[in-house]
This record gives sequence, C-alpha cells and structure tokens, in this order.
Amino acid sequence: MIVFVSEGLGNRSFDVPAEPVEVDQKGCMYLPHVIGLQAQQKIRIVNSDSTTHNIHAVPINNREWNKAQPAGTTLEETFAREEIAIPVKCNVHPWMRSYIAVFKHPFFSVTGADGHFDLHNLPPGEYTVEAWHEKLGTMKQTITVAAGEAKTVDFVFKARAIEKPFPDVICCTEIVSGLASVVRDSASYLGRNSAGTRLNAAKHPQ
Repeated sequence: MIVFVSEGLGNRSFDVPAEPVEVDQKGCMYLPHVIGLQAQQKIRIVNSDSTTHNIHAVPINNREWNKAQPAGTTLEETFAREEIAIPVKCNVHPWMRSYIAVFKHPFFSVTGADGHFDLHNLPPGEYTVEAWHEKLGTMKQTITVAAGEAKTVDFVFKARAIEKPFPDVICCTEIVSGLASVVRDSASYLGRNSAGTRLNAAKHPQ
C-alpha cells in the first residue's frame, strides 16, 4: 500500500532527489512489489536472476517503455509526470507484476512489511491524504496540520466479495506517533498484521 498527499500543496515545487529508486528482479519476482518516486527521479532496475527479463511499464499519462534485460545487468528510466500507479509486467514471465507510483512532491510513503510509513516535514495547511491499494482501491481523508502538530487518520477498506472470507481490511494511520493496524478477519479471527504510520508537520512553512 502507498499513502500520499493528493491535494493541498498548491503550486509548490520540490527538488528531485539525485538518488535513484531501485527495483530488483530476484527469483522471477519484482522486489519491492510497490515503489514510489518523484517525477524525473531515476528508477534503477537490476536483474539479479540468471535469466533474461522483459521490463514493460504500461502507464496512461507517461511514456510507455518495454525493454529486454539480460541476466546480471542494470538499466535506468524516468517518468515525466505524476501517475498513481503504473503497472509493470514482464512479457517473459507473466506472473511478474509490480507498481510504480510517481509524484510531483516528496510527501508519499510505501508501507513496510509491518505497515509502517513516515511522511516527514509536511508544511502546515489543509491536505487530502490518500491511501492506494492495488486490489482494494483508494480512500481519502482531509486533515488540517499546524506547525509541529500531530494528527490521526484511519482508513477502512471494504474487501470485495471475491476476497471473502476476509471481509474487511482496516488501515489505521496515526500521524506522528503510535501503532495502527491492517486487519483481515471473519466470523473467526484469521490474521493480523501490525502497522504504524507517521506524518510529521514541519515547524515552518515551505
């Protein structure tokens, strides 16, 4: 899952990080499965497998690209415009799929294995914070953040009928401190992953 600011930053502009975001292909899987980066930031794609892969990004608002990648090689690409999220597939191994979320600002984070993420130094103001999940869609919340202030936002995703017997996925996001949870349950409790999220408001507007 990826959580990000979707509205409220206005016409602010932000520097593009010089450090590329890396995706590896290992065991015929994309690692990590979901990444986020800024527009024009480089994505470095590594093939750690002993076989050739084919990297095929299928965006709507960006340039599509489709490249063969021999074993042990590295390639770099960029995306010019914001787009959430771009499917990526391998035309050689059809089960391989990942997603790239491209933003025009740095206020986004992919949740870790335990659900944790951080959004640092958000300028004071009113914002729409959005959570994106590849199967369960998106949810939005509006928040107002003062300088140095902490806020809490909860996202509750309703699973589709095809995903029964796990009817609900709950994503609770606590801004600045604490733990939240991503829960799948039914009449009998079947599983839980702890999750924590943080969003820190900057002390001074940018």
